[in-house]
Amino acid sequence: MFGEAGSVQFRAEFFNLTNSPNFAMPNGVVFAGAATDLGPFSEAPNSNTGQITQTQAGATSRQIQLALKIVF
Repeated sequence: MFGEAGSVQFRAEFFNLTNSPNFAMPNGVVFAGAATDLGPFSEAPNSNTGQITQTQAGATSRQIQLALKIVF
């Protein structure tokens, strides 16, 4: 069908196959008070300190690329 030197090639490429996330840095703000608060009880602790709420910018999800090449 393809002649004497003809062939079919199949290629599959997988990127981030396990789909593992790349997390951003955790929230580092401990107290949510203003700079003018001077009393000992004026600043309440921030409730989401240390929480990771997003993934790293530019991180790609699972990608699969397929190619079929016919040489004749």
